[in-house]
Amino acid sequence: MLGKVLKHDIKTCARYYLPMYLLFAVVVFINKVYLLINPKNSTVSNAFRGTIISSYVFCLIGVVLLTEIFLVIHFYRKCISREGYLTFTLPVKTGTHLLSKCINSALWHIISYGCIVLSLVIFLSPDEWNIIRALLRIISMPFSTINITGFTTFLILTALTRLFTAPLIFFASMSMGQIVTRHKILASIGFYLAFYIVFSMISSFGSSFLYIGAEVIFSGNESISLMILSAFSFLLALLQACLYYFLSYFFLDRKLNLT
Repeated sequence: MLGKVLKHDIKTCARYYLPMYLLFAVVVFINKVYLLINPKNSTVSNAFRGTIISSYVFCLIGVVLLTEIFLVIHFYRKCISREGYLTFTLPVKTGTHLLSKCINSALWHIISYGCIVLSLVIFLSPDEWNIIRALLRIISMPFSTINITGFTTFLILTALTRLFTAPLIFFASMSMGQIVTRHKILASIGFYLAFYIVFSMISSFGSSFLYIGAEVIFSGNESISLMILSAFSFLLALLQACLYYFLSYFFLDRKLNLT
């Protein structure tokens, strides 16, 4: 049943995402062609070059924002709005609906960020890539003494967990907001801000406390300190994902109010 629900979610979201990706590809192609056929030494060309780069940056920001907005709209329509009556009268468990929305969200996030990376590969010139590589070498110098394998493992695990945490905070906020009789959207925004502020404070204070503690206990060993911080980041992301999933499931399954 999960496969059928997921297939339906992907098809529904594709109506939003595919036109966005197509438009993004057209903008990247036009900008790249213009940069290839126009020299850099004229004043007019430099002015247009700034406009081209600005339009590309705006498109990047648009892809990131619209990826989130489309997923929020999809969840709201399918689970919170009037259409939720149809969704929850189907012989499908609430957990199946929620898991499908999570997998669907992670899939579109991966595709969106993949498109952004591919566009950077196409858009940037060899000289610009050389500058980026030089900057990355400078940034990576402080990490030369750490356990790369362990640090990379935690980094990948955190990134994968964030793929689910990112949409689940919206799902939990809207699931809790729908129990309010009036102003459901405002209530959802309030819950989102509360979650964001609380976990931002936990992340900030927790990271500072652990880093200072590790520096004192392990005599300034940067490798151990960074490993502890990366492990803390992963565990906090995992805690958020579990909490948001539980709240979403509980309020959709036990406290559903679509009036």
